[in-house]
Amino acid sequence: MPGPGSPAVPKAWWRPTAWKVLGTLLVSLAVAYAAFFVYTAVQGPPSASSDADGSTPCPDQVVSAIGAQGSGAKLLAAYRSGKFLVTLCRTAAGDTYYHGAVRGQPESPTTAITLPAEKEGSSWVAHNNNYAYRVGPGRLTVLKGGVEQYSDVLEPVG
Repeated sequence: MPGPGSPAVPKAWWRPTAWKVLGTLLVSLAVAYAAFFVYTAVQGPPSASSDADGSTPCPDQVVSAIGAQGSGAKLLAAYRSGKFLVTLCRTAAGDTYYHGAVRGQPESPTTAITLPAEKEGSSWVAHNNNYAYRVGPGRLTVLKGGVEQYSDVLEPVG
């Protein structure tokens, strides 16, 4: 500590500069992050269908689970995670359906579910009571009451 008559200690010149550099870096990262999500929102989740025009029929078990309006449904995408197979199909009426099934298990009411899905940002989301199944981009997330129960990378199938 300087005593009486001692010259005052100058402020560290680098402190304001460091904060400016850090602030600029954080703003740049936020802009890059936002640009990435705008890009993925425009593209949507990657499709496993090799037909760009969406002419691949929806798998029979999904059409059957959708019911009468599933007739003529087209495959939007098919994925697999570590535990689940996920299929998104669109009906002739334009409705989108999520079909999730446990991998390696015969499909039954306890191992598979088919639900209407809606586009939310860059993801497709299906709701069942207190559960939400979110597909995309490149990830399956299952929420219960808004709390994440399962999350895994999705790999395109097909």
